[in-house]
Amino acid sequence: MMDDTQAPRGATADADGGTGGTDTVGALTETRAVTLKLCAYALGYPDAWQRENAAEALGIAQAHGLRWLADALRVLGETDGVELEQAYVRAFDFVEAASLYLTAHEYGDDRKRGVALVELRRMLAAGGFEEAVGELPDHVPLLLEFLALSSAQGADRTPQQETDGLQGRLGTVMRAVGAHIPEVNVYHAVMAAALRELGWETCAATEPSDADAALRREQPDLEDLPYPVSYT
Repeated sequence: MMDDTQAPRGATADADGGTGGTDTVGALTETRAVTLKLCAYALGYPDAWQRENAAEALGIAQAHGLRWLADALRVLGETDGVELEQAYVRAFDFVEAASLYLTAHEYGDDRKRGVALVELRRMLAAGGFEEAVGELPDHVPLLLEFLALSSAQGADRTPQQETDGLQGRLGTVMRAVGAHIPEVNVYHAVMAAALRELGWETCAATEPSDADAALRREQPDLEDLPYPVSYT
């Protein structure tokens, strides 16, 4: 089950890392945390866990007035699981420019990427997080969940300057990724919805309500493409 206070899937919060305090930082901060968490959910791999929580995620988005995310989540929940997995792989795994790894966009194969990964791991640890085994700390959904919990906690665990900087970096990369996802792929609409709800949008947007029709129009890419990234 999803809730607004659990630690992110794919990361572990330490014993002191609860999300208490949302009632003291106000409804605006709470909604921001929920928005970040739902964006992370929507951009995660569409596995059994995501399908099991689809109705609850949609209800949370509707309760917080997140219209664009609600439309995108409705489409994700109504789409056949295998079809959705194929769309996800086409969107994020076949084209390097659309990968969901922050520092891969910022540094490519440069050795500086290693330093950036170490710094992100330090930031996560300072906030009470640890990425899942086999996952890199620059995975965009993981970082969105980290920001969600950081928003709920305030600056007690992670300095505001660090979270603001991370949000700017994520916004830049997510816009670039969205620009490389074909509009016929349902995840173009999902990314556009996430960017709009977070206030980071500039990539062309497909109306979320049209995403289900867009997915049905999608044709397989017949080019010789590399194997996709494995997800667990």
